[in-house]
Amino acid sequence: MRAALSIGLPGTTAPETLRALAPRLERLGFDAIWLNDVPGGDSLAGLRVVAEATGRLGLATGVIPIDRRPVGSLDLAGIPPERTTIGIGSGGARHPVAVVADGVAELRTRTDAAIAVGALGPRMRRLA
Repeated sequence: MRAALSIGLPGTTAPETLRALAPRLERLGFDAIWLNDVPGGDSLAGLRVVAEATGRLGLATGVIPIDRRPVGSLDLAGIPPERTTIGIGSGGARHPVAVVADGVAELRTRTDAAIAVGALGPRMRRLA
């Protein structure tokens, strides 16, 4: 069995910090960097910076609340799908399972990246 080593940072982390840190993480043997999607930040923009600065480091978002950031508004350009996991969740949506199911379906038409669903309840866990 092989363990994976990842680090998580807020999506507000400055691009210059990511540009300097990511190659070091890669050299140290980290498997992935996760950027949490927080108010005032853009995890996908940060992952784009990391992708440009590294060659193999896995790229992942924390759960993006798609009630506030609809899948159609997500800028996936420059993020290599073969290295990427995109986390999505319902946020405060009134019909969370339907919102996330639609979001997963739309994401699958836009990228080959892995998709992780933030799932707490039994219906959302079945969807995930």
